[in-house]
Amino acid sequence: MISVIIPLYNIDKEYVIQCCESLKRQRVQEIEYIFIDDCSTERLGVEVVEEYSAKDNRFILIELSENKGVSEARNEGIRKASGEYIYFLDSDDWVRDNYFFDIQEILNEEENRNADFLILGSDTLFCNRSKTAMIQLSNVEEIIMRKEELRDAQIQIMEFCKKYPSINFGTMVMKLYKKSFLFDNNLLCISGIKKEQDCVFNLYALSCADMVRIVNISGYNYRINPKSICHKYNENISSIYLNTIEHYYNFARKNDLSNEAYFYCLWTLNTIFNLDFYNKYNKKCIRKRINEFVELLNKPQYQEALSKINLENVKVHNRIMVHLLREKKYYLYWVLYLIRYKMKIGTIIIKLRNVRWKLDG
Repeated sequence: MISVIIPLYNIDKEYVIQCCESLKRQRVQEIEYIFIDDCSTERLGVEVVEEYSAKDNRFILIELSENKGVSEARNEGIRKASGEYIYFLDSDDWVRDNYFFDIQEILNEEENRNADFLILGSDTLFCNRSKTAMIQLSNVEEIIMRKEELRDAQIQIMEFCKKYPSINFGTMVMKLYKKSFLFDNNLLCISGIKKEQDCVFNLYALSCADMVRIVNISGYNYRINPKSICHKYNENISSIYLNTIEHYYNFARKNDLSNEAYFYCLWTLNTIFNLDFYNKYNKKCIRKRINEFVELLNKPQYQEALSKINLENVKVHNRIMVHLLREKKYYLYWVLYLIRYKMKIGTIIIKLRNVRWKLDG
């Protein structure tokens, strides 16, 4: 049996209905859908699950007494799961008809049963309600990954390299984990991580696994939800990422992947810029923002990365950015960041003309 674990917290009612409807239509009966409500303050989505669970015994609703975060919600689902296999689904996503029937069918193959977990495909990316991209896994050769390939997968998570360009090793969704594999290796989500929880979990899962199989089954519809916290202005994002970086460093020290962790550490600056320093909702003056940026760079995690990262195999533009940070050319780094990631050259010129009054605003 497969246990599908679905964390739930303040998700739009219509998204939850779409998710539940897709599960209701699955013709597999030997399956359980475990919704873990993380103490939602908006109850409409929870009430939807209550209605489905009253009519279909495959739906199970567990309500936590206090908000503990998505990691603890998933852990509670793992502990309550009755199935031999664990599958994670986000409550604003949905799956195609007969998706889980097809997954059960592939478990008839011995190679798939012997794998510690399977990596499956996704059909479509949706931004809110609009289809934005197709992810094609069907043209990728099915791969059996053992220790050497699994290490490459860990590097791909940390360095964002694309040795396997069609495969997302970082997400917990679109994976089918053996429950015995999780329990035997004491693999649970680490509580307190608010960013990249999935990646940290899968780094440890990949390091513990003896065999993982890529299987050409697609049917997961992934929604990029603009209301999600990961797309909002967050003035505390720096401290949140510092916590995640520490977990990357802890993993890297145990697995001889320190340079990859340094790369990840410096990559987080892009996201911090997007969600804080150069977010349109940040009303602080430029000088104040750059001062806060410098304070962040003086944190031990970033100082270690800047001083120790080996740039031999790093792309030229990333080498330039690291060099600017090492030489403390913060304003130039800021401008080059804008040119590369944020805007067209005409907008850059307008922004630079306005910098003088913003510096002291």
